[in-house]
Amino acid sequence: MEKSVEFYRDGLGLSTDGIVGRGFEHGAVAFFNFQSGVRLALWPRKSISNDTNIPIQNISPLEFTIGHNVIKRMK
Repeated sequence: MEKSVEFYRDGLGLSTDGIVGRGFEHGAVAFFNFQSGVRLALWPRKSISNDTNIPIQNISPLEFTIGHNVIKRMK
């Protein structure tokens, strides 16, 4: 995860507070802010596996998750 943070921060110049939440099991995450409130969040693979109950497989460049958080549910 540290290498990914370095890539986005140092390589692409994205702003971040670094990795936060390390004190919690499966809590580590790094956020990068874009325009209009859009954020990129990086989680360790183990945390995603735990959250989704999907076993960790061999590393693939095609792996990713996507989420869309909203303030409140629309009717």
